[in-house]
Amino acid sequence: MFFRVEDGSATVELCVIKSAAGSGKYVFLRRLAWEAATQFDCLCLYHRRTGALRYSALSDIRTLTSSRIFLFVDRAAYHVDEIEEVLQSARADKLPLTVIIAERHNEWNARCDKLERYVNFEEELTRLNRSEVTELVAKLRSSNALGIMSDKTDEECRDIIEQKLDRQILVALHEATKGKSFEDIVIDEYNRIIPIEAQLLYLDICTFQRLGADLRAGLISRIGGVSFDEFNARLIRPLEKRCLRKH
Repeated sequence: MFFRVEDGSATVELCVIKSAAGSGKYVFLRRLAWEAATQFDCLCLYHRRTGALRYSALSDIRTLTSSRIFLFVDRAAYHVDEIEEVLQSARADKLPLTVIIAERHNEWNARCDKLERYVNFEEELTRLNRSEVTELVAKLRSSNALGIMSDKTDEECRDIIEQKLDRQILVALHEATKGKSFEDIVIDEYNRIIPIEAQLLYLDICTFQRLGADLRAGLISRIGGVSFDEFNARLIRPLEKRCLRKH
């Protein structure tokens, strides 16, 4: 594990898991919570997406159990204020608490600035490597779950996952089983981009790449009316790890 499990420490920790859309953050976070609870006997609480984060409840649990609490929160950008309040209150009360959150790179950059100063550990959920892609194809084929790729050879399936689907496991599974398509995931990404300038730039870049035209920083600057000095803060960070080159 990349976080500590000692109950005696009063340290309040924030661990961040970042990755691109469709790379498996939700499943990974749940699996991490399960293994922390079953293999390390940690007191793990998983925040439901529609639930509220209340420090008073955590404090009561600590009083009753005297155990360090491990709190798992997906889509952290939707709960920034609540997470910050929990961290501040836990620090003030010296309550042993480890908060593990997951978010897309660009969402973290655009919406989670308030949490940066609390971060103790940061991990990136990487894309599938070649051997993992091979294993995934084998498992899908043995389960008769290749979907629209069922008439393809193993090599062709690997090429589709590595090239078209960018080696992202949930994107591959959604597309293979005729679930949520890669296009739907990209639309969801687009709708959540802020500010509006970055959203418009996303469309401009997609248009140029769709036409097979080269796109350089100078042209982007003229199209968007953004100076080079403003690129990183206003455009690059909000668009980090997006699926731009695929559409």
